[in-house]
Amino acid sequence: MTASGELAEKLRAIALRWAAQAKPRLAALEEALHLLGAPDAAFDADKLHQAQRNAHGLAGGAGTVGYPEISEALIPLEDRLLAMIEAGRLDMADRAYLREQAETISALARSLGT
Repeated sequence: MTASGELAEKLRAIALRWAAQAKPRLAALEEALHLLGAPDAAFDADKLHQAQRNAHGLAGGAGTVGYPEISEALIPLEDRLLAMIEAGRLDMADRAYLREQAETISALARSLGT
């Protein structure tokens, strides 16, 4: 095997390992967004911040190991979560956005196929 072939194999192994580790984190983010987006949920800055940190870490890792579609989906979510935290409240549009993003994240997790 050539050196470039060996490198490609190692990079693929890293990406697959990342995907396996990311699936439970994506599932946790999806669940958090569903809960935070519920019409009757109380505003919880701590949980929003946890979701934002999770989105940030996943977005960076995804971009690094070759999952740009995940990174591209999570970066705007991260920004919106920060705006919600700064606002100190969630309106109905925010809640609907969180539920939509939970569904997007679910689809992205399924696309990993690990």
